[in-house]
Amino acid sequence: MVSQTLARAMVEDASCKTSDMKTTGTKLAFTMTCEDDDVRMVLHNETTVIGDSITSATKATDNEGRVTSMKMTGRRMGECPK
Repeated sequence: MVSQTLARAMVEDASCKTSDMKTTGTKLAFTMTCEDDDVRMVLHNETTVIGDSITSATKATDNEGRVTSMKMTGRRMGECPK
C-alpha cells in the first residue's frame, strides 16, 4: 500500500501543491501544480509499487502548452552499504 501522507510530503514544497491524490492498492496517482515566477507546470503522475519494483509515469504541461513525458522503472537492489 502506498501512503498518501508520505507521497505528499515528498513532492510538496512552497511552490508546488498536490491535488487529486488517489491510492488503490499498489497504485498512487496525483496531480501536482508548480508555480515559480511566470512559469506554471501541471504534472500528472501515476506510480505503481509491487514488491521490490516501482514504475512511474509523469506527463507535465507548462503554461505555453508544451508537454514533457517521463517514464521510470526501478527495483530494490538490497541493503545500503554501511
